[in-house]
Amino acid sequence: MKRVICFVLCLILAFSCCTVLTGFAAEDKDQNSITEYLLGDVDLDGKVTILDATAIQRALADLTQLNELQKKLGDVDGDGSLTVLDATAIQRSLASIADDYKIGEPAGDPDEGVVYAENISWYQPNPATGDIIETQNPLYFSTAYPDVPFVSDSLAIEVFLANYAYLTPCEAQSSETGLVHRFELPTGTYVDFDYDQKIMYFSDYTSTLVPNGAYPYNPFFVMAKYENTMVKVDESDKFYGGDPMIATFAYNEVPMLRSGDDILIPLQTLTDLFLSYTTMFYQYNGTGVYVINDSISAIPSLAEYWQQYLNTAKKTDTISAALAQVNYYDLCNVLDARYGLQEAHDIASFDAYFARKGLKKRMLSTDVATIEKAQQDISRLLFEDFHSGSNMQSIFLSEEVKT
Repeated sequence: MKRVICFVLCLILAFSCCTVLTGFAAEDKDQNSITEYLLGDVDLDGKVTILDATAIQRALADLTQLNELQKKLGDVDGDGSLTVLDATAIQRSLASIADDYKIGEPAGDPDEGVVYAENISWYQPNPATGDIIETQNPLYFSTAYPDVPFVSDSLAIEVFLANYAYLTPCEAQSSETGLVHRFELPTGTYVDFDYDQKIMYFSDYTSTLVPNGAYPYNPFFVMAKYENTMVKVDESDKFYGGDPMIATFAYNEVPMLRSGDDILIPLQTLTDLFLSYTTMFYQYNGTGVYVINDSISAIPSLAEYWQQYLNTAKKTDTISAALAQVNYYDLCNVLDARYGLQEAHDIASFDAYFARKGLKKRMLSTDVATIEKAQQDISRLLFEDFHSGSNMQSIFLSEEVKT
């Protein structure tokens, strides 16, 4: 694949200081302390009792509210909704009346955990007026990956096309065998989300990341067709087209999950592999998803938007090991795919490079300050290419980190 010189690396690293904490599930206060979730354990106390059946009945009577994880655990008959039949099934199980349900057994897939959706507010500013546009879209969470938000592949493609100024929606073509979704893009390329092989296949990565009306690859990111006194381009030219690229997924690195027929990737992967070229970043601050770029904080009309993003962020100094894992390997993947100076610096893979430099262990820490300092060392000390740097710390840290 033709290497794209990563002039946006500084932005990726700067916002990875934010995206180190790119996810907090809407959760019960004791949810993260549970290591294994049981089907039917609605009250999350680690066992199935009559209180779980009562919790379902109270929720159906609008006497209490259950979060999406609790609803998923309470749906013991697997029909996709919480009904009185689920409460009855729990009662029958406690009375040792045989059924086909696995009440009291570990819920979810051993690798993927219990996957559930939360309807989350997504915010986008109008730079001209300063208005804040709010929409509702689902984020997915998994008990196997606490704090990590996921999006469906169809929403990822929708967001990608909108940010590259394509107005035509793109429907997934499903494979007749296995769970594989192909999206034929207006650029003439396609992207496959292959759950069975755990890969995302780009027929031409360079030519996919092309704004509507531009040529691939336009190093100046001009929406109009690129032409000046030095370069003349004809309509028929294939300008800097690239080669196929495969992004791989693994449960111990960057996971690909499923929810029904939906294929899920981390929100961070959407930002890093699809959107960072536009210097646009989709950040989950624990309460909502915000569209952020490197200039928003300096635009007076967007001061309110920026403050909302900062003020509503959930403060924490520690994260789950799963979140550290996903963010670290996602950073490695995007650098492997897009950093243009790998050969010059003899970097075969960034995972091996960071391990050799003693940074991998620090990046996989659950301490946010440790990760923050490691990221600054990467941008300021390792690369030193005048395109990389760190211009802000994680908004989730309760105190400023001294480096």
